[in-house]
Amino acid sequence: MKKLHLTTGKDSFRIAQQYIQVKDGHVLTTNSHVLVKFPLNEVFGENTRIEQTDEFYILGTDWKKQGFDKGCRFSKIDNQLEAYDKKHNLIGIIKLINADELSIKGGGKYPNIDQVIPTSEPSEICSIGLNPGLLKDLCDCLGLTAYKLEFRGPNKIVMIKGNDSKAIAGIMPMATDW
Repeated sequence: MKKLHLTTGKDSFRIAQQYIQVKDGHVLTTNSHVLVKFPLNEVFGENTRIEQTDEFYILGTDWKKQGFDKGCRFSKIDNQLEAYDKKHNLIGIIKLINADELSIKGGGKYPNIDQVIPTSEPSEICSIGLNPGLLKDLCDCLGLTAYKLEFRGPNKIVMIKGNDSKAIAGIMPMATDW
């Protein structure tokens, strides 16, 4: 029950970022301002039929329109993903695309989120600017009401951590020239 659509891109210049990526046992989203990397089971559940080796893409707007953010159980059949509610009623079906189809649609390659996730120790900062709307979307996507912020890397990416999740989430700081 993750609101992944909140952290996907909405503009037509970065088409790949309008998608949710499922790859290498993780679910990833980004819009260049925020990034999220969930373990597969945190999004699709422990008993999912999605394999750790599967790679596919889901349009973020489809995730929202089809009500997948309310899904409790998911089933992948060929190039479709089905979502079911708590009472096992079908919520919706989304067509999945692969990396080649994403490229053909003009999306190019999905950004390598692992490259920008900082691995350095937290650092102290004097001041930083954050967009509260982006922070709220990120926390809503993660399902957090309480969180810890850590500032990492040379760009001071703000890493958001919750108690119950193994997800990696970050938000880029804004320029603070006021």
